[in-house]
Amino acid sequence: MKSAQKWVLLGADTLVGREIRELIEDRKLPVRLKCCGSISDQRVLSLAAEDSFDVFEELSAPTLADAAAILLAGSAEQAQKALDLTRSADPQPTLIDLTGSFDNEAGVPVRAPAFDRADASAGHTRRQIVAHPAAIALATVFDAVHRAAPVLRSVATVFEPASARDKAGIDELHQQTSQIFSFQALPKKVYDVQVSFNMLPRLGNAAPRPLAVCEDRILRHPASLLNPRGVPVPSLRLVHAPVFSGYCASVWIEFERRPPVEDLRNCLVSAGVEFWSDDDGPLTNSSLAGQSGTLVSSIRDDPGDPRGAWLWVACDNIRESALNAVALAGLSTIGA
Repeated sequence: MKSAQKWVLLGADTLVGREIRELIEDRKLPVRLKCCGSISDQRVLSLAAEDSFDVFEELSAPTLADAAAILLAGSAEQAQKALDLTRSADPQPTLIDLTGSFDNEAGVPVRAPAFDRADASAGHTRRQIVAHPAAIALATVFDAVHRAAPVLRSVATVFEPASARDKAGIDELHQQTSQIFSFQALPKKVYDVQVSFNMLPRLGNAAPRPLAVCEDRILRHPASLLNPRGVPVPSLRLVHAPVFSGYCASVWIEFERRPPVEDLRNCLVSAGVEFWSDDDGPLTNSSLAGQSGTLVSSIRDDPGDPRGAWLWVACDNIRESALNAVALAGLSTIGA
């Protein structure tokens, strides 16, 4: 029997890192997983109280030795260190980037196994980028509807949750919400602005990661996925929303000839999109928890444009990123 592949997970204590670990364990994947924390010199870490005590290994050449895949869910510095440590490895491991560390490097493909497994397994390269979860959701929707009825143009307003900035973002939103009622000074290390009870087109000037950087990443990834198929890419605006998890997007599409709502629903369902009916209640961030794939609800004709339609699109960003990373690591290491 063929021995299990060795994978190394950097940033195993992040939200998506923990989700990856749970997926591998729950699905009993034939993988020997080595974990490193989000701090590169961290060896041992006790996670949340409900978790068991986990041993995290040092990010070093011995830890990475013989790895088939290295999943990068930590910092950019960790990603670069892993790349440097494995330059002379034989065989070469595949580095799967979930953080955007390789986004600006030429020749590193953006992958989305959940969107198209065949494309994701083709053209193996040593470094690969897991597409942004909101980008995958948008690409899935636009590819499906464009095949049903050609799209002329579209606009998507995407709402970013606190979990897009990992546990630090969730903690700061929670602390702000609690302290605002007791008239205490609000923590602003992550956002440099009050995000609690506020919708924001940009963050404070001292925020470590501006909203515009995240917006650019979401916009470029659908282009990478859709352009080869000749599907028009939407105009996009990213807004920070005071919610803990899950991306939602209000999407407007203008068709050459608008199909009936029922036809749009059927083509999306045929493409693997889950349709959230009115009987299920509103599709909210809370209802996304633990959901896989892309969800759509509230499809309706635009009363102001005879060729326009509105859709509400959503995905669980943490789960979707983890699912695609695990699938991509498995696809990328076959025969590598």
